[in-house]
Amino acid sequence: MFPKGLMVLNDLELQAYAIDGLTNEEITRIGQVKEEKMGSKVLISPGTGLGLAGIVDTKVIFTEGGHLNIPLTL
Repeated sequence: MFPKGLMVLNDLELQAYAIDGLTNEEITRIGQVKEEKMGSKVLISPGTGLGLAGIVDTKVIFTEGGHLNIPLTL
């Protein structure tokens, strides 16, 4: 049925891999980061939960944000 195998990916993981294909006009930078300094990125995706994905170089790390403790102050 699947001669080359089957790979199952999380939907947020797929979105994170697609980030590098976005143009500068499609990206909103937070803070005073210069474009050429950007190596790590984050994807925040609210839906039925709060999906989070970090992109470091070409590696994607995804998780559910509802599992995190967020402090009241930083």
